[in-house]
Parts: sequence; C-alpha cells; structure tokens
Amino acid sequence: MESDQLKLQGIVGKRYKPGDFMLPKKSQSETEKQGELFRIELVGLHYLKHTYGLSDEETVHNWTENPYWQYFCGSKWFEHKLPIDPSSMTRWRKKIGEAGVEEMLEGTIKAGLKGRVIKPMIIRAMRQCI
Repeated sequence: MESDQLKLQGIVGKRYKPGDFMLPKKSQSETEKQGELFRIELVGLHYLKHTYGLSDEETVHNWTENPYWQYFCGSKWFEHKLPIDPSSMTRWRKKIGEAGVEEMLEGTIKAGLKGRVIKPMIIRAMRQCI
C-alpha cells in the first residue's frame, strides 16, 4: 500500500514543471540541474521542513540520511551529498515571495484533497481555528 506522502509526491510532482520557482542560473550545466532539482525538490524540502518543524539546515541534512525523503523529493536513487546549500531554501523563499509560498501551499492542499490524503473535514476544522 502506498504511503500518503508518496501519493502526495506523485500528485504535486505533476503540478510543477521544470522552470517553476527556479533561482537565477549561473551556467548552462547548472541551469539544467536546477530545472530538475528546483522543480520538485524545493517544494518537497519545504513540505518536509514544515511537516517536521525543522530549520533549513536540519531539513537538508536529514534529507541526506533518509531515502524516503529523497524519493519524496523526486530523487531516482540514494544520494550521499547535500542536495543544496541550506541557504538556497531561504533565497528561494525570498525569490518566490509570500504569494509563491501561498501558491505552493494551496497546490499541496489541493493535491492532498485530490489524492484523498487530506480529508475535507480537516480543512474545515483548520479554517475554524483561524
């Protein structure tokens, strides 16, 4: 049986395309890597950061030790090196701004509802708390 996080990764992964929320590029080879990396990996890293209440540094370091996190963020095989410098997460959040973060959250919630990973009654309960 597929876990809720894996279901969500599949749905969110289809929502974002190469080039979405990308940082400025430095070279052609780095541009290609960033197009793939920043497509899902940054969205996934931010999801995991907020899910587990971690700092950017803790999130990136935990990613290197957890094959499930790596798969969730779109990796095809286990990596032993940091996916990005932790400061890249901060720069990326600043680049996409509050509207981009809200769009990312909205897309994740919609994907969760579509994949039946999030129940509508939880969203209603959250709105009552706000």
